[in-house]
Amino acid sequence: FCQALKCFVNLQTLKLNVYIIDYSSNRNIIETVESLKNLEFITIIQRKSVYEVSESHILPSKKSNIKYLHLENIHSTDKYMYRNFFQNNRSLNKIVQVKSRISQYELEEIFALENLDSLSLTLNYFGYDTCPSKMQNIMSTKIVCLNLSGNGSKFLEHFGILGKLDCLQYLKFSDCGFKEGFLKNINEKCSLRMLSLFYIRGSLDIFDFEGIKKLECLESLNISECELLDCSFHQLFENCKFVKSLRRLYLSHVSLNEQDLQCLKTFINLKELSLNLDQFDLPTVHYYLIAIPLKLYISSFVAKKEEGFEKFREYLRSKNINIISRYDCFEDKF
Repeated sequence: FCQALKCFVNLQTLKLNVYIIDYSSNRNIIETVESLKNLEFITIIQRKSVYEVSESHILPSKKSNIKYLHLENIHSTDKYMYRNFFQNNRSLNKIVQVKSRISQYELEEIFALENLDSLSLTLNYFGYDTCPSKMQNIMSTKIVCLNLSGNGSKFLEHFGILGKLDCLQYLKFSDCGFKEGFLKNINEKCSLRMLSLFYIRGSLDIFDFEGIKKLECLESLNISECELLDCSFHQLFENCKFVKSLRRLYLSHVSLNEQDLQCLKTFINLKELSLNLDQFDLPTVHYYLIAIPLKLYISSFVAKKEEGFEKFREYLRSKNINIISRYDCFEDKF
């Protein structure tokens, strides 16, 4: 297969899917990629990750024109995996790594890529040092889209990463384990740029709210499954800058009270909403939600069988408000 692939000398996009990588195929992939001088977009997805690649690289360490790198289920016992690749491919502007082990050294090289504008990483904790010198001077300040998941992301807390990224428009953190107050450090320049903020399965306090409420252009806010520490959701609305811009709000499995529900009426342009209603009675829900110009209502819990809630769903349908009943739907909108 790799020999045949070398015939496509002008190939720009390569995607290897359902590919079980062994020692032999690992070497062939390296040689093939090195021979494709015009290759710019590369995706390698190993569906079965039971085999750990014994080689230190699955990508060439030589310079190339690759701008987009997407890896899934790629593992190595060598902590320097891909370090040379990142050092010699400074033109990279988008990196996606899913369920692939990334060493501290590789992470340092990723954040040294000055042209990087999109970064999506799943980071699991592997004993990162809290004081690596290169992470003190992050060069990837042009990142527009940042998506981090996994408890290894806590490693980045020590370097004020949010304060150094001033071009962010799309930000997503899920299962990262950041300390409460982390979002207060969002760069001030992002207040006029940030369009989407997802902070899923984390802890938030009033200081996080201070960081969120200054985002004047925010269109999507997702804090599903977050724990609110010594604060309530309605406190986010005090001097909130995105009241008119917000279109999508996801509050699945967030503890709310009636005062929180009342504040939803202030979002005059809200089109999509997800929250749990089983803690409120029907008249309360109807009173506060009827004023919102919704187009889509997302239910992320097992709906009650009570007659009143059946009538409420009928009311939503009569207003041409679509209803989705899926637990994980709030993950899809980033």
